[in-house]
Amino acid sequence: MRRVLAVLALIVFSGSAVAGELPPVVRRPIILQLEGFFAADRASAQLRGADAVLVRVASSERWFSAVRARTVGGDQPLDGRDVLARLAPIQPNLNAVGARDLCERLAGATDGTPVAIEGLIDLGSHSYLLRSVGVGDATPPP
Repeated sequence: MRRVLAVLALIVFSGSAVAGELPPVVRRPIILQLEGFFAADRASAQLRGADAVLVRVASSERWFSAVRARTVGGDQPLDGRDVLARLAPIQPNLNAVGARDLCERLAGATDGTPVAIEGLIDLGSHSYLLRSVGVGDATPPP
């Protein structure tokens, strides 16, 4: 019995020593770029295989047709469409927040006008912290 307890104690202490040497888990921020346009409804946003994303901007919710979605920077574990798939079960899919001018520019985009957006995604809260917004022929600044 003593021998069993001694072995268990050795396992517990050696396991905690090894666990103490492991580096901490660091979650990488996800920067998502979306290119597409706002649409009148979900069906219009899904045309030609685009991802329909319900975006809350200011106090309104609008359907965004994400023609292109990609993650930016380093070795990202998810691509843009994977991020959108994780956001899909809860609506709105994205809560666009950030500097007033960026939010106003995004909210002012008319249906069908090309839009390019980049921002930081928080998968837990569905927040999309805008870092750049391009509307029309303008592309967002780097």
